[in-house]
Order: sequence, then C-alpha cells, then structure tokens
Amino acid sequence: MLFACLMDFTLLVVFTANNVNKKLTAMLLMRFIDSQIV
Repeated sequence: MLFACLMDFTLLVVFTANNVNKKLTAMLLMRFIDSQIV
C-alpha cells in the first residue's frame, strides 16, 4: 500500500516538474526570440 502511494507521489512530482520545465523553456525561448528581434 505504501509502495503504491509512493509511486503515485513520484509520478506526480515528475509530471509537475515536466510541466514547469516546459513553461520555463517556453519563457526562455520567447525571451531569446525577443532579444534577437530587438
């Protein structure tokens, strides 16, 4: 039972980290493109 709960928690953390990384990458890309245009 504890193992299954731990697995769910790990998946949740990984999923959240992936979403945050995508948002950060998108923000950095937008800034990079903006700096290239200016």
